Amino acid sequence: TTTTVAFGPGAIKAAAPTTSAAAVELASGPSLDALRLNWSLLAERHASSLRNLEARYTNAGEGQPYQLVAGPIATPEEAARVCAELKAKRVACRVTGFAGNAL
Repeated sequence: TTTTVAFGPGAIKAAAPTTSAAAVELASGPSLDALRLNWSLLAERHASSLRNLEARYTNAGEGQPYQLVAGPIATPEEAARVCAELKAKRVACRVTGFAGNAL
């Protein structure tokens, strides 16, 4: 015997909005080794601000081709708070999205 299966009309459902994690961009450099050294120094000197964050790198192209980012941080507002702490200690910082490859 042959069983026929009938499906109802198709429905398109909008995807739930995604909230991607934020991060802080801490440095740029000419090589991954330079970023690794920079991260180890920053993580040691500013452990209270950077603990529990994962270092990643992105590749932006010309000039200083690699950027060091740390995250994930739940919200851009929280990332801004981390940046404010670091800037108070004279560490360059800006809020960005958490992306890139593990360092």
